[in-house]
Amino acid sequence: WAVQGSYFLTSTDNGATWRPGTFPSPGGFVAVEQVFVLDPDHAWAIASNGMNGGLASPAASGQLFVINRTSDGGRTWQSTTVSGDYRCDSATLSFVDADRGFIMCSYGSTPGPDGPIAQVHAGSTKGSGTLLRTDDGGASWSVAGAATGLGSEFSASDANTLWSAPDLASSRLTGATLSASRDGGLTWSTVDLPELASLPKEAVVGVVAGPVFLDASDGAFAVGVDPTGSSSSPVIWFYRTSDAGRSWILVKEPARFPVMDFPPAALVGREWAVIGNRSLLSMTVSSDFGASWTDVPGFGMPENTSFIWVDFADKDHGIATVFGTQGTRVLMQTSDGGRTWHPANFGDARAKLGANS
Repeated sequence: WAVQGSYFLTSTDNGATWRPGTFPSPGGFVAVEQVFVLDPDHAWAIASNGMNGGLASPAASGQLFVINRTSDGGRTWQSTTVSGDYRCDSATLSFVDADRGFIMCSYGSTPGPDGPIAQVHAGSTKGSGTLLRTDDGGASWSVAGAATGLGSEFSASDANTLWSAPDLASSRLTGATLSASRDGGLTWSTVDLPELASLPKEAVVGVVAGPVFLDASDGAFAVGVDPTGSSSSPVIWFYRTSDAGRSWILVKEPARFPVMDFPPAALVGREWAVIGNRSLLSMTVSSDFGASWTDVPGFGMPENTSFIWVDFADKDHGIATVFGTQGTRVLMQTSDGGRTWHPANFGDARAKLGANS
């Protein structure tokens, strides 16, 4: 799917053709986590301010944001205003079907008196999250639960099983933790991830990808580990579960891959990848959950750019957003696993919008 100004476009053939719809946006950047596309017909979007992807300013006291929903591929949209007395600096959407979905409202960790670059981050305070739930497709929302340590990295693997982690900045301050709820968000507990607790206190650890679940059983999560004070290079630790998160397997990204900077970017899902480890647009990818890795160069991208967002539908087909000229953003596609990229071709889909509405 893609959003371009007031257009909402979906594709079911890896970008060969696109179906047009409208999008309730004032224009400008739309944050990926504030849009959730379930299928070609059903999508939800939280209104942003059109400048930096942040939540739009509330219209009245107590109103947090407006969420828009469509069930006809963007031909028509309905809106609901969400109100509450809880803090909501960022909002992340996740739906399990056309009726049942969640919004994680969260705010990040704050640094202690020594500042955000202190080696031990003494006195830093964890952020918090409030979970909202709908059972009527987004027409109405209610608070399902709240907890300290929840963050904007959020996913629902089924209607009762939920996962949350702090974003990169927060996790570097107060710890890279993964929290789980198995009662629809009412209660939360910290997931015991192999070896994470045994890292030395001077190591810098940050959440770099996930949690992502392909179904109710299969999921992945990744953290960047910088062993400060040693001669080792930063690495990615990939965690994988195939039993709904009851146990996790750790796969460490091979040390022979020189990461350009910390934190390195990563991707989990159908494909795993370490992004920007050799150049801004290069990737080292795995299609077998870390058993083997392949370097891909990323040819064809605009000059002097970098990935803003990237994902793969399978080992060959991927889509990415990169910076274009004069602050624009360009949607790029690959059909050879990231080796080469080309701009998405929407054809005359937008021109047909009026005829199909």
